[in-house]
Amino acid sequence: ELSDILWSRKMERKIRHLSNHIIIAGGGQTASYTVREMLMAHQPFVVIERDRARFQRLEQDFSDHVILGLIGDATEDKMLQAAGVERAQGLASALPDDRDNLFVTISARGLNSGLRIVSKTVRQSSERKMRMAGADEVVCPDSIGGSRMAGQILRPHVLSFVDTMLELRDRDSIHIEEVYLRREDMVGQCLADLDIPHRFGGALVLAIKNQGNTQAVYNPRQVRLAQDDILIMMGPTEELVKVRAYFEAP
Repeated sequence: ELSDILWSRKMERKIRHLSNHIIIAGGGQTASYTVREMLMAHQPFVVIERDRARFQRLEQDFSDHVILGLIGDATEDKMLQAAGVERAQGLASALPDDRDNLFVTISARGLNSGLRIVSKTVRQSSERKMRMAGADEVVCPDSIGGSRMAGQILRPHVLSFVDTMLELRDRDSIHIEEVYLRREDMVGQCLADLDIPHRFGGALVLAIKNQGNTQAVYNPRQVRLAQDDILIMMGPTEELVKVRAYFEAP
């Protein structure tokens, strides 16, 4: 018991220093894939899991990394607050029960109105309720798994290409990234005039999405940039780092 208390206090001290992190509610199979992606992206995160043994298995699966976590019920406000929900940028609710995910979504939205919430559903019929409760996106693993299986049969080469682009590997890799336009002096400029591929080693702007629109503009060479535009880009990792610094500089 003393060991558990000391462990919890150590975790709480580390979590208090986090900001703009991700909270993962749950430590099961779905959450383990989320943890893997966060580690690959070097994104700070905190796991809330009520079963200590399940959290320890998660630690064993990723023994090369330090997994920050809390043992408790993620549906309770005090656990979300202990995980720093007010300072977090996002929350992934990956609990095995739709009702629990619904409670987490409601609680998290009440504690942080600007939090990006992605919630898991076991039943597709729960999606509408999750969105009404405040979830920005709802993921049904069974639905995605079925679509993926069909895609592997109908268009395997397309999926292979997209998977390669989305994986964050070494500095020589090519992948797809989001870049936000923060520079006021670039607002109103035509994307074609910036000649991004020539200036940044072949990096391409695949699409532009404005914060106020749900539909992205594809092949947007003639689009004029607006404040807080989101550029969906593809290119070498090191070049995309330069592009991000270029567009997101204050």
